Amino acid sequence: MIADDGDDLPRVYAQAQAYAEELHRLYLDRRAAEAELAQKVQELERSHAQLLAFASDLGELNQRLKATYRQTLEALARAVDQRDGMTGGHCVRVAEYSRILGERILGPRMQQLQVLEYGALLHDVGKIAIPDAILQKNGPLTDEEWLLMRQHPMLGWEILHGIAFLTDSLPIVRHHHERFDGAGYPSGLRGDAIPIGARIFSVADAFDAMTADRHYRRALSLDEAMYELRRHAGTQFDPEVVAILEGMAETLYANRQRE
Repeated sequence: MIADDGDDLPRVYAQAQAYAEELHRLYLDRRAAEAELAQKVQELERSHAQLLAFASDLGELNQRLKATYRQTLEALARAVDQRDGMTGGHCVRVAEYSRILGERILGPRMQQLQVLEYGALLHDVGKIAIPDAILQKNGPLTDEEWLLMRQHPMLGWEILHGIAFLTDSLPIVRHHHERFDGAGYPSGLRGDAIPIGARIFSVADAFDAMTADRHYRRALSLDEAMYELRRHAGTQFDPEVVAILEGMAETLYANRQRE
């Protein structure tokens, strides 16, 4: 006798209806999740736009702050130059020459070049503590006066020590009178033991000093200045830095003449 399946139809129908209702519930849940996700995406996009705007404002503020730092350091450096009898933008030119040399030697790493510029601008800040009678003396210094004058790199280091954004520039301030042969001061460092920034600055400073008029002598010509730098390469100056300057000296000198 064949069983009648008609009795199973209500059960099958109930199962199908339950399945359809479950699919519908899942569909509604998915729509709700998609709507919530879309809302979150919009919120994230708005937050991202706000962060970009904030970052832009912060970057602009940082640039203005750096410019303010630079202007303040230039003003201080010019004051030291004038007190020392050196005018005409010596400090700014030496900072620029140091940056140009640094870019060739160290590469275009902004942080290191900024360290060089700051150190070059402030190298003589210790002279603030040197009496005018010594700093502006027309004749030769006595041994006692010279001993006091030689303290200005350490005095500069002490003045600037503790200023966070100048920390990496302090070795230039402290060691800018070291000599490549070890006969400099204050520490008598020799060769590569002298911080590279101080070695770069030393050549840049000498080049500017020799090609500028002083009250006691006329400016040297480019050939005369380079002769002196080459003559003292390996003793007073790092010969590699001198060689690099020699490759760009004509351009620097020509720009100087147009000032």
